[in-house]
Amino acid sequence: MDGDVILKSVVKDLWEDWFLITETGIVKQITHFSEFVQEHEYHLSRQSRSNNGRFLAFRFSTYMPNDFAKYIVLDLTANTLDGFCVSSRPLKDSGDDSPIWSPDSKYFIVSNIDRFNNGNIIMVDVENETAYEIAQDMEVIGWIAKP
Repeated sequence: MDGDVILKSVVKDLWEDWFLITETGIVKQITHFSEFVQEHEYHLSRQSRSNNGRFLAFRFSTYMPNDFAKYIVLDLTANTLDGFCVSSRPLKDSGDDSPIWSPDSKYFIVSNIDRFNNGNIIMVDVENETAYEIAQDMEVIGWIAKP
């Protein structure tokens, strides 16, 4: 196996928790959402692990009573959660559209677009905890690392 594995499980048919399995077979629970979120309307999706393995970014959303979505960053080394108030449009019907990490794991890109590619592209600076709109009505392909 090359690298760690992240698994998610449904706890008590209410909520997902995630587990990290290392190359050496050590299993560690990395989230405890089921301890404080007890509603069926909440959903985790679009998870993406940073290239250096330190961060896990994902979309936290609810559909009732008011639709909203927020991107969350879990620091796997410090066991902290940071939220970024990035509003979200209805998701595209196809494709993954998970956050795309920069090669140095300092930034990630969120495709905040609908199925017609209308919307904006947000770059999140994890170190400075800021987010910037960098483009509109486009689709993200990825990062190009410097040689």
